[in-house]
Amino acid sequence: MKTLRLALGAALTLVIVGGYAVSQWIYLKGPDAVADFDVKVNQLPVHLLMLVLFAGAVGLAFIPDREEPIQ
Repeated sequence: MKTLRLALGAALTLVIVGGYAVSQWIYLKGPDAVADFDVKVNQLPVHLLMLVLFAGAVGLAFIPDREEPIQ
């Protein structure tokens, strides 16, 4: 479970950092690039990917770690 949490955390970190970096790069390219990027990002597969990652993070938050002592 610890490995799964670590992998999900790494995936979420890459998505957040990568998305921020790409959005800044697109912003510096100009207004036309921003409009094109907005159309590409606002697609159902992108929304579903974020929903799956978010639901996975919430689901893993409710599963206790076996290595942690129960208090």
